[in-house]
Amino acid sequence: MMPDALGALNQQFQQGCYVAQQAAMAEQMGNVFAACQLYDQAIGLIANTIGMATQCGIPVTDNVFFSVAYCHFNAARLKAAAGWPQAVPAHLNFALQAVSQAIAINPNVYLYHSGAGLVLLAMSNVPAAMQEFERAVQLNPADSFSHWMLSSLHTAQGNTMAANQYYAAALSTQPNLPPPQFAPQQNQVAPSTPGQGGQNQGAKHDWFGLINNALQFGNSVMGMMEKGSQGQSLESGGQPNFNWSGY
Repeated sequence: MMPDALGALNQQFQQGCYVAQQAAMAEQMGNVFAACQLYDQAIGLIANTIGMATQCGIPVTDNVFFSVAYCHFNAARLKAAAGWPQAVPAHLNFALQAVSQAIAINPNVYLYHSGAGLVLLAMSNVPAAMQEFERAVQLNPADSFSHWMLSSLHTAQGNTMAANQYYAAALSTQPNLPPPQFAPQQNQVAPSTPGQGGQNQGAKHDWFGLINNALQFGNSVMGMMEKGSQGQSLESGGQPNFNWSGY
């Protein structure tokens, strides 16, 4: 009975990943409304696999938690852009909880920390976001995305020396990166719930604007999701297995 349960769980997980890929394609085509709907569907599918696995006593792997975190984060990002701020905080809180579970299971995957940094930044918790990006580059010094994000955040804080150092590190791996960006001041639409990332001094910055710009040229998190949906494992900083067949 266990192999049948594992097969059903893995099939539903892969389906959720496929729907998430469709959501990403819809966003690329400019159909934000469809992308939001698809991410919600992907969340439902992957969250259901987690619930079913828990009921069956089957361990949930780190990549599954990361995948649902990825979907919640992108749902929050797109719903903020679509003018639905009331939906954003819950998605970010779920994303932070899920990515934290992934890190607890496998703390040495640099992309998990990079993803956590994005979630925390969207929640305006800039210091915690910087800590996660710093952990990502410790695990993978070639992580140009996290280097660039740190450069931009140091730029926002007026720390030019650190910003230049991180930008130089990013350019050493990805020479076509633009200069670090500073988030323009405006009301943040995604306040966090107390105890779930916390508000901080970056609350008046448009962090989603910075995040959206960064994802256009350094979407390493999306690359991880694509590998996950194909059942591949990752190499730098850990090798999570993107299905339950190994149990």
